Amino acid sequence: MKFAHLADTHLGYRQFGLYEREKDFYEVFEKIIDRIIEEKVDFVIHSGDLFDNSRPSP
Repeated sequence: MKFAHLADTHLGYRQFGLYEREKDFYEVFEKIIDRIIEEKVDFVIHSGDLFDNSRPSP
């Protein structure tokens, strides 16, 4: 059985207020999800903060 553990991804985070950094976080998260699918992971655990803000933008 395979599992993936992610933590504190903080999607939407803008380091120094830069949009480019926010974009980096989403791109890496997408790569992680692609890898999880590729590896046929049975379940995923995410601990900590998924989003950086309690009210993420759509």
